[in-house]
Amino acid sequence: IALVLLSSLASSMAQQCLPSTCPRSSPTVAQLPANITTTDYFYLAGIFGLHEPGSSPLSCGQVRNRGFQNLEAFLWTVRTFQQRHPGVLKGVSIGAIAFDSCGSSSKIIQQMLNLENCAVGYGNPAVEPGRVLAYIGPDRSSEALTLAPVMGKMKKSLIKLHQDLTTQLTEIYLLTF
Repeated sequence: IALVLLSSLASSMAQQCLPSTCPRSSPTVAQLPANITTTDYFYLAGIFGLHEPGSSPLSCGQVRNRGFQNLEAFLWTVRTFQQRHPGVLKGVSIGAIAFDSCGSSSKIIQQMLNLENCAVGYGNPAVEPGRVLAYIGPDRSSEALTLAPVMGKMKKSLIKLHQDLTTQLTEIYLLTF
């Protein structure tokens, strides 16, 4: 699976909120909490198509095995990163939070905006929007095309999981460092 950076590197430009002020909810698929007792921690947010699209824009259809494989790979990578690379990001805690896109661009944008605007407290403890370094996924190019401009305006990174990167994404989100 190729990882392709689609938007600018993340900054903490997202609206700041205290996780305790976010309404409680649990629509996430999975969470690996970061060690929030330290000041050096961040989260990666994963967007995975665990289900096919449902009959309406925000509903889910049948289970999609590939989405679960991508989710497990994401969680394993985050969980074992510091064990596999002990000298990298020393003293920094990495957490993960994952969402099911259900193959719906509308659902992805709703979940991302809920998190970034602190409209819903995802996870336990709730993830602070300013601590989300990047979003990983979705695995469908059509969903990434819809999400990438929103992410760019919020100064968040989008890392796309897929081999069939469209020319549109490459041309629109060409990065220079």
